[in-house]
Amino acid sequence: MNRMDSDILYRVKVTITALTPLLVGGREPDRYVHLSSSADGNGFIIPSSSIKGAIIERIKNIGETALLDFLGSDEKEGDIKLSEMKSTRLGKDYDERVRVSINPKTRTADAGHLFLLAAAPKGSRFEGHILFKREIPFETFRHFKRLLTSFPLFVGGGQTSGFGKVKIELGEPEQLSGKLINSGLWQINLKPLTPYTSKPVSGRLQKSYFVPSKEVIEASAILKVFKAERSGWFFPSDSPARRCFPVPLTYYQEKTSDTVTPIDLIKELLYSRMKNAPFLLAKKETGARLIPMKGFASLGAHSEIIKVLPITSYHVKRNEKVKTVEDFWFQASYKPEYFCGTLLVGEAGIELPSFTQLGGSRGKGYGLFEVESPEPYKLWDTWERTVTSCSDFFASCLNPTPDGSKFFIPLLITSPTIPDSSLDQRFKLVQEFSKRTVVRRYLPDTGQTTLVPAVSPGSVWILQPVDDSLPLAPIVESLKQLKLRGIGSQTENGFGDFEIYPWR
Repeated sequence: MNRMDSDILYRVKVTITALTPLLVGGREPDRYVHLSSSADGNGFIIPSSSIKGAIIERIKNIGETALLDFLGSDEKEGDIKLSEMKSTRLGKDYDERVRVSINPKTRTADAGHLFLLAAAPKGSRFEGHILFKREIPFETFRHFKRLLTSFPLFVGGGQTSGFGKVKIELGEPEQLSGKLINSGLWQINLKPLTPYTSKPVSGRLQKSYFVPSKEVIEASAILKVFKAERSGWFFPSDSPARRCFPVPLTYYQEKTSDTVTPIDLIKELLYSRMKNAPFLLAKKETGARLIPMKGFASLGAHSEIIKVLPITSYHVKRNEKVKTVEDFWFQASYKPEYFCGTLLVGEAGIELPSFTQLGGSRGKGYGLFEVESPEPYKLWDTWERTVTSCSDFFASCLNPTPDGSKFFIPLLITSPTIPDSSLDQRFKLVQEFSKRTVVRRYLPDTGQTTLVPAVSPGSVWILQPVDDSLPLAPIVESLKQLKLRGIGSQTENGFGDFEIYPWR
């Protein structure tokens, strides 16, 4: 049984009470004021990097530098992790303040130095967790707890003006246990406790003040943490019961519509190709022009587009000697309700941790996830029905089919795919709606990377079995084996993953 390198062993509940109004910035500010407290769609939050910075400042001021190794730094990941501290009260009832800057020489207000502030009100309560990656001796934890709870802590901005005084309460350590999963294909649901970013701050270019991030968790990041044989990409989702995938290239939407409703055109596009008949990209009922969709969609009976909005956080690096700002940057990240994907577990099985950390900037608190209970992969239970429905459509359009084919299999490519001859052994590609991309491919023989053209996620393929005399059951079984090993090359790194297209 393989254990994860990133196992988190203990969890401690944290309660923070604001003794004064809080100006904890860092997230996208309110554009109508000069400074506002960080918040999400539900209420106020204290970003993990802010509370971690306050704890580090307390430890440094007291001189307990031995504890700093537990917390880590921007460049070094520590053994103590902090979730976001979320307000226990829904809504954003700001405590609005007006401040002025006084000139020390004239003792009068400086011209143009009027500031509007929107603070989290006094008395606000926040809850979250501190997570420990390794066992900490009882006395060390007691000492750590006393440092944080004996007297108030200061967090956020405006501390010299009376903002940011908080009281911290810590619960008792709760030991966490992992979940043992056996060999097979599993659906894994990751619930973000902090935003995820795919690029570490240390990797940014000189004078790059905006650090972007991808919206997905690529298989390479997953495989660094979960000791599985293979992984697919993890995509944003609004529910663990409803996985989402890149929007297929055959999904369109009305150009002028205010609502984003997916329109599946795969039948119209295939009919146009097979009959050599023109097809205008317009809705039949209204004549409205149609344009390709982008983003992520659930692929059930009623497809819905999942909106994934970026979170922009700003960070500053202070000079330790003079305490002035040395550098700053804006970090893009994402925090949907879930990231969902699949893991292929080998014969030895693995122990899945309760919490883990993925991606870049982990030293600043990004990428902390709760790992919810895994479930066996079940989507292939519908494959026979889908293949039959797709094949019936082809039979109605091409009756009989030119080569006598009985079965047609619609695929949705869900990770970059580098086709090779392995697909030709059992299946052949007869139709495709594909987009090309370029991926970096590692060459183990030379130790170098090269740019390789690949089929982009969201592409749609129609396959036929090479031996079309077979009944449907063994064809579906061959599809399952193809799902487990992937299409093409570099499949061990997450390339070549697919799902059966949601044919309706």
